[in-house]
Amino acid sequence: MPPDGWSLRDNGANARTIWLLSRGCYATRILDLANVPVAKRDSAIRLAIAGWSPFADTSHYIIPTPQGAILCAWESKLVLQRGEQLGVAPDNVRVIPETALRREVEKSSTTSAQNQPYAHLFAALDGYIGAVLNADRTLAEQWWPELPTRSHWQNFLRSAGLAAAAETLPPEPKNTTWRSQAIGYPANTQASNFSTTEALAVWFIAVALTIPTVWYGNQLRQIYAATQESGERLRQTEKDLDSVLRSRELALSTQDRAMKLAGILDPVEHLRIFTLINNVVTQNSWQDSVQLNEWEVRPQTLKFSLVAIAGTPPAATTLVKALEKVQIFRDVEAKLDGSRINVTLKLAPIGGLPPQIPAGQPTTPMRKAGSLSLLLLPSDENKCSVKGQSRHYPELRQEA
Repeated sequence: MPPDGWSLRDNGANARTIWLLSRGCYATRILDLANVPVAKRDSAIRLAIAGWSPFADTSHYIIPTPQGAILCAWESKLVLQRGEQLGVAPDNVRVIPETALRREVEKSSTTSAQNQPYAHLFAALDGYIGAVLNADRTLAEQWWPELPTRSHWQNFLRSAGLAAAAETLPPEPKNTTWRSQAIGYPANTQASNFSTTEALAVWFIAVALTIPTVWYGNQLRQIYAATQESGERLRQTEKDLDSVLRSRELALSTQDRAMKLAGILDPVEHLRIFTLINNVVTQNSWQDSVQLNEWEVRPQTLKFSLVAIAGTPPAATTLVKALEKVQIFRDVEAKLDGSRINVTLKLAPIGGLPPQIPAGQPTTPMRKAGSLSLLLLPSDENKCSVKGQSRHYPELRQEA
């Protein structure tokens, strides 16, 4: 046995050496946590440790009890020094206080049945330990290097709240047995309620969960890569679409300019169309019986009205058939509205085509007026009415 109450005990089950600290080398403190919820007891123990450091460099050991805990504290530097003297490496030493390996003494059946506090004395490695218990709770504990005297024992009982008579003597010391495994844990480690089997089960479950986690992680990585690629394709498509839209806008602008230019270079020959309409109307109605009114010409459409000034206007069907015989007129529509006939028709391209007169009708020779070819009417004077105004065209008189 090492000097000053230090003892070494080899633990064959573990590679580390157990340093068994005798009771005289550490102080104890009993915590009663019966009124503290179990879930909060560890926090209460840590709080008590923070406020209890009897040495300059204190190490703590926690021994849980059913109603609280027993705290053990010793000088850390002293343990390291003793280890160096014995040639033991600090990293390979597990320091355990004697209390963590001592079995409890058998309780008195009488006092246990009556649920009354009782005291006992047992021999330690380097002295004697007195304890006061009540049921399964330790109320007080004290160590003496030698067998306590009557006064020492009486003072201990009074400090624990027990009545002590003048003739009370210390009981005969008892010998306790050792545990096969220490209870409790150092304060610098967390308490663990898991056994080795439970720890292995948790490890296997963790490994089993790792496999699908890795698979899902790989799938997530692929989805992320596909999303990035889709985003890049979308940005490229938007660039291509912008180019197409710009080309479309340019084409529409060019088309609009071309249509406007075509309208300027190929104007509608109003006078020529007017002459054709006048010839058809004259040939299908009585002389001076109708008047041409409300004339409107668009690039591809012609609208005009015929108003009867004497008698009745010609039949709408007759007028439609006569107009459809002219090569440049398409989709002729005529509606009779009282003494008025409203006519709508479409114009075919007329460039390079001579004015067409329905076959079988008398015509007169043509003459030129500037660069426009006109078809002369068979009457002595060409007269028409546009929007209610009468206009005369002397250049359309028939030559003698």
